Amino acid sequence: ETRGLYTINGHSFPKTMEDTLLGIKEGERVLVRMINAGQQHHPMHLHGHQFKVVQLDSNPLEIPLMVNTQDLAPGQTVDVEIIGSNPGTWVFHCHVLNHVTNHGEYPGGMLMILDYEDHT
Repeated sequence: ETRGLYTINGHSFPKTMEDTLLGIKEGERVLVRMINAGQQHHPMHLHGHQFKVVQLDSNPLEIPLMVNTQDLAPGQTVDVEIIGSNPGTWVFHCHVLNHVTNHGEYPGGMLMILDYEDHT
């Protein structure tokens, strides 16, 4: 993160459409590890799906949580499982409004796409 610029895997939207596009097939299970290397909270939200929180800080949860938004505290890691159950193209983003901007311009920042293969 730099002043006014928030990133996922080192890129801000729309560059995340190229380098961080999250592809999935219908019925597939995808594990995503989210790491907050910054100093602010990031409530990450996935449209069109519930996802399963399976690990917090590399500790498996005895009872995984089903959510569509999971907060990442500074320095925290969260592993989530996404099941390909709703074909389409879906936004996966931070729910803090200025974190999805580039220097104040929307859309940008911490916004990426979950995209089903063979979906038009």
